[in-house]
Amino acid sequence: MRRIVIGIMTGIFVMSFVPAHADMCPLAREMAQKSLKVFDSDRKKGLGGLIQAKKLCPKDAEISYNLGLAYYRYKRPDMAYKTWKGLADTNSRDLKLLTNLAWLALELGKSDEAVSWAEKAANISPDDPNVAALTVEALFAGGKYPEALAYVQKNRSRLPADTVQKASEYAAETHWNTFRKGQKERAAQEMLKLSQRYPNDRFLSEAKDKMVAALLNDSADIPLPKPLPDQVQKPGGWQAPESEVLALRTQETTQKPGSDAYALIVGIRKYRNLNGPGFADQDARQVQRLLTKMGGFRNDPGHIRLRLNGDATIGTLYGDFKWLERKARLNPKSKVFFYFSGHGSPVVGSDRTTIKDGLLVPYEATLDNLDDRTAISLAWLKKELGGLPNEKVVCLIDACFSGSGKSVSGMKLIKPRVNKGLLASNKLFISAAAADRPAEEYIPGQQGAFTYFFLKGLMGEADENDNGWVDTLEAYRYARGKLEALGLEQNPQMSAQKAIPLSRVK
Repeated sequence: MRRIVIGIMTGIFVMSFVPAHADMCPLAREMAQKSLKVFDSDRKKGLGGLIQAKKLCPKDAEISYNLGLAYYRYKRPDMAYKTWKGLADTNSRDLKLLTNLAWLALELGKSDEAVSWAEKAANISPDDPNVAALTVEALFAGGKYPEALAYVQKNRSRLPADTVQKASEYAAETHWNTFRKGQKERAAQEMLKLSQRYPNDRFLSEAKDKMVAALLNDSADIPLPKPLPDQVQKPGGWQAPESEVLALRTQETTQKPGSDAYALIVGIRKYRNLNGPGFADQDARQVQRLLTKMGGFRNDPGHIRLRLNGDATIGTLYGDFKWLERKARLNPKSKVFFYFSGHGSPVVGSDRTTIKDGLLVPYEATLDNLDDRTAISLAWLKKELGGLPNEKVVCLIDACFSGSGKSVSGMKLIKPRVNKGLLASNKLFISAAAADRPAEEYIPGQQGAFTYFFLKGLMGEADENDNGWVDTLEAYRYARGKLEALGLEQNPQMSAQKAIPLSRVK
């Protein structure tokens, strides 16, 4: 969001300024120029020189402007704002100054003042794209989503496509929040009005259709809650929504790697012929990090195979399964782990509504050629893993087979009926969602929703008995509870109540 101009510190930029009325001004300008030159190498000395120059010639606009920039780069945005605000009293027609004040007001959590500065800038240059962008951001920060949407619809030609999209998403999200609180009819009515007010907005039309469907059918897909800008106000100012990415990259190793654990981990975000889930490859990387840092898996090709995007072809995956099976049989006491994040697809029975099996979709698949030869079927997977002598076998799937969410299908199922034995196995199978429910993504964590909370549980929060280990049952219960608390009706599935230790947290 930050668009404050900081390149002006070179001294090349010269503002029109009010003539100084003191004999000390020539000296002050000389001091300011020298201070600018030393600022990058010695910020404290450069800032001190600019402060002294300002005292000697307080009405010189160029000195004041560059002092504000120096404060900003010195990590004192409050002082930068105070300096520029005083300057604006005598330079109220300077567009660059006003836009910088607006962006800085946003940083400091002064959304109403940001709107005011933006309005003044718009009076000077009504067609300036930067002015339009900061006006929208100020309205977002203030939680004024109807006003932001109205402004965007009026000025969409001057705004980037993602800003236009955000305005629609935020406006719709306010009604989804109402819907999730139980006021479903009211929310649907307001969403309908919104789509009618802006009939050319495709997103709002689709959101309206989805909400009406959810109103009529309790099992219909409800979007994952998204943080709105005004909901992340913090002491010290407005900030973009805080990232909740799990810190597995920097996680300390809590379990010494051994030679008795093998894993095949697959994450496909970029498909050759399909639009992939947004964070599937991130899911796979995070799973690998957890297993190697907290689960005792060796991070080498002899113990873990990681297949991302274009590497996850059907031929490669079948070869990897043969490798995994061979390792498991040679080491019957070892732990075996298979993970998949990507698209799933239903295998439909002759009645065209019953889901009798599921497919894990590889990289090169196409919708018109999906079957158990071109994709990995659950039936085949259960047979292969079920035949292993190993007791500690875990198969975790963050995909779905409902035709929506992280699922693809050539047809849309109508009230699908599910084979109750879809996951039945003598080994542990865990699915992020029931076969007739969509698997969602958790945007703040930049992962699939179930995988995110399953891993978060494994990092320690799911250690129910406080024994220093988190097992599959503890992590599953934790993730399921978190999804329910968010109002996500994924209804994760577990083939058996098996507690296989996966991560050491103490």
